[in-house]
Amino acid sequence: MIKKFCLFLIILFLPIKVFANDFSNFWTWKNIKPTPVVSNKNIESEIDARSYAIYDYETGQIIKSKNINHTQAIASITKLMTVIVLTENYKQDEIIDVSYRAAYCNGSKMYLSQGEKISLKDLIKGMLISSANDAAIAIADYYGEEKIVGLMNKKAVELGLTNTKFSDTVGLDENNVSNARDLFIISKHILLNQDFREILNTINTTIVSASGQQHLLNTTNRLLKNYPDIFGIKTGYIEEAGFCLITLAEQKNHKIIVVLLGSSDNNYRFDHSRNLVDWAFQNSSW
Repeated sequence: MIKKFCLFLIILFLPIKVFANDFSNFWTWKNIKPTPVVSNKNIESEIDARSYAIYDYETGQIIKSKNINHTQAIASITKLMTVIVLTENYKQDEIIDVSYRAAYCNGSKMYLSQGEKISLKDLIKGMLISSANDAAIAIADYYGEEKIVGLMNKKAVELGLTNTKFSDTVGLDENNVSNARDLFIISKHILLNQDFREILNTINTTIVSASGQQHLLNTTNRLLKNYPDIFGIKTGYIEEAGFCLITLAEQKNHKIIVVLLGSSDNNYRFDHSRNLVDWAFQNSSW
């Protein structure tokens, strides 16, 4: 009698299990992201860059690339990883005292004053919007540059970045190196954070420090100012790196990331990144 009852239960619930498996497979299939199909693999316009790569944002598929494994200095693109480890290890409402070295540094700045008190959150905005060297140096001097750089290199290993190494928080050192592949991974990682997506898509804003000083932050990304399909993300330049730019673009609900490294001219990095965006969307279908 017991055997018959057990057999009855098996017969009763087996179809449910099969249906559940099929239903699970259905949703797995529904969640598969479409990959782009490229109709024309030739780019007619010349691209002035040591290397570049166009990635499908969702799948990571390479749409087009040149010297994708070329490793080089990345200048202020370094600040993306600086921000990642700061967010993971420190409270953004912490108040930081601006050092002399930060206040009197060279390059892109948000114009901090020595002794000014400002939150980590606002310094992060300065780094991501205005590529502010003084913000990155203030952070390095407050927490200890060796400690922050150690966290950055540890995070690079965690993310599987095999061609990336950091030596400062700013990007002024030519020993901050990476390549297009690794920079796509870093970009994708930071864009997972909704707050950072909004900051990286900010053209200008004003912040007020804890000391009451106002700072106007303007984006260094010309494409963000001029094109509604561009949503960030980061510029970089030192002589050893050339002019660099990472671009997030979206058209018809499809996103791509363009990494362009080592352009010889400031205008070229923007114009040729725009050309790569246009070519990708014109020659790809999802």
